[in-house]
Formats: sequence, structure tokens, C-alpha cells
Amino acid sequence: MAALVLLFTALGSACKRDRQPCLTPRIATVKTRMVRVGADNKVVDSPLRAAIFLPDSDVDSVARLYAKSSTFTLTLSQLADTCRWYIAADSAVGSAIDTVDFRYSRKLNFISNACGYNYLFTLLSVTSTHNFIDSIKTEDANVSNDASKNNIQVFIHPAP
Repeated sequence: MAALVLLFTALGSACKRDRQPCLTPRIATVKTRMVRVGADNKVVDSPLRAAIFLPDSDVDSVARLYAKSSTFTLTLSQLADTCRWYIAADSAVGSAIDTVDFRYSRKLNFISNACGYNYLFTLLSVTSTHNFIDSIKTEDANVSNDASKNNIQVFIHPAP
């Protein structure tokens, strides 16, 4: 009897397939770079001291604090074709706050059996208020999970 139980246990475990882990990033994010135009008219990185990014309620994300960084990632809503982020240049009280509005199209994308599906986005427009943001330039409108591509450059007002 014990040999029969051992045989069924061995056969049952031999038929199990281990699911492959998903090693591909699933969430497509907008890669954002804060820049200024330098004295020689060259675009240079402009790290923000302690920037706060707060998503509108439609975005499935939480507020983020970035210290001394000029590059950021922002998620887009998978349920709508627009979303808004609030950006404070510094976490200090009274710091300038801008809103950045994204309008985009969504496309469902099959990654693999292990990873399932995700959404890819195409930026149609990016607009902002102008408290500390001067302008926004779209570098690559195709928002994917490719970390090597920068999607937008956010030009900060020149320092006084």
C-alpha cells in the first residue's frame, strides 16, 4: 500500500509544470527628464532637490518623492485616455506646483504566457501649467517598458 501511495505521488509531481517566472517589466512608464537650457544654449540635466509627484485619482499609483534627481518615471491610467500628475519642484512648504496633463491612446500588448498582458501607450499631447515648468518636449511618443528610451523632456524656467 505504501509503495502504491509513493508511486502515485511520484507520478503526480512528474506531471506538474512549473510556471516560468515573469522577468519582463510589465508596467509601461513615461520616462521623464528635467532639463534647463544652459548659458551656451545646450540642454543640461536639472536635478530637482526634493521633487514630489502626486497622481490624480485615476492613475493606479501613489505619491512619489525623488531626492536630487533629474529623471523620473510616471505611470498612465490603464482605464482612461487621459491622466494628470501634480509636480512640486521641492517638498518645502510654499514650493511651486505644476500640473502635467497627458492625453494618449492605449493598446493591449501580449508579453508572454508567463507575464500575460500589459498596456502600451502612444502620447498624443502633454501639457502643463507654467509655475516652474517652462515647456515640455516629447522625445518618444511610444511609452513602453523599455527603460533605455526617454519619452519627454520637461524644461524648467531658467534660474534667476
